[in-house]
Amino acid sequence: MEIMVFDPRHPEKEIDSSVPRRDYVSITLNANTDENKIKLDYARLLMREHKINHDTIHGIHFHFDTTSHYEALVEIQNILLKEKIEHYLMYPTEIWVMEMSASECRDIRVSYTPLRYL
Repeated sequence: MEIMVFDPRHPEKEIDSSVPRRDYVSITLNANTDENKIKLDYARLLMREHKINHDTIHGIHFHFDTTSHYEALVEIQNILLKEKIEHYLMYPTEIWVMEMSASECRDIRVSYTPLRYL
């Protein structure tokens, strides 16, 4: 399995082949902080449940719409850290969170192209 980190020179469609196959719950975050808090609380519970049950069938897909705030990204990262989530893939407007089996972990190859500053 190959997991790719965002490279702006490649089209977004490449991400489809990099995301492990799972039954993902989709959560879209927007500018409404109260609504986002409810969604993130729910996502935290799902992450905890997936980790406890070693659930390699389900996952969580976060999408940041054009109105979402940076704080939502920071909060997801805080949740990942606090819940000790080890497997996730970040892309500019997406985050996929999943549990992985030991055999999947052995087959991972991470590749990326360093981003250049203009």
